[in-house]
Parts: sequence; C-alpha cells; structure tokens
Amino acid sequence: MNAICWSRTLSGDFSEIVQKIEFNENMEELDEELLRGLSLSEQGQLARTILLNDLKRLKAQGASPILNLIRCYERDESFPFFPTDVYSFM
Repeated sequence: MNAICWSRTLSGDFSEIVQKIEFNENMEELDEELLRGLSLSEQGQLARTILLNDLKRLKAQGASPILNLIRCYERDESFPFFPTDVYSFM
C-alpha cells in the first residue's frame, strides 16, 4: 500500500530502472519521456508500467506528481533527536 492507500502488489524490477538512470546530480527527475526511453527487460517494463500508471492516476486526481530518483540524503543536523538519514544501496 502506498501513501494514498492504493492497495496492490508491486511486480517487476524497479532496481533495473534505477541502474539505467544516469545521475548528473544527487537527484534526477524521472519524467514519462525518460521512463519510456529506457531499454528494459520484461521485468523492468512491468515496473515502468506501474510508475507510469501511478503518475497517470495521480494526475487524474488533480495532483501534479513528480518522480525523483535520489542518490542520498544529507544528514539534517538541526534536529539531532530525529535524524533524517536515508541510506541508498546503489
């Protein structure tokens, strides 16, 4: 289940999409054109379809979704009791 409570089973190889993206910065926006341009295996194509469908569903509900691929987050030192470290395994 995701943040807006769409219940579903995620199938496909999302890591293949991550591996195919070239990072120029710490964060890369994944738009529909970029996703559609990736050469993917059958499992990667399943993952891409899920991402594209999610974007479409969010837009249909009036949202303006942005899909970002983030290499890593920097530690937030301003709130030491609640660190915001997120680890990346790329």
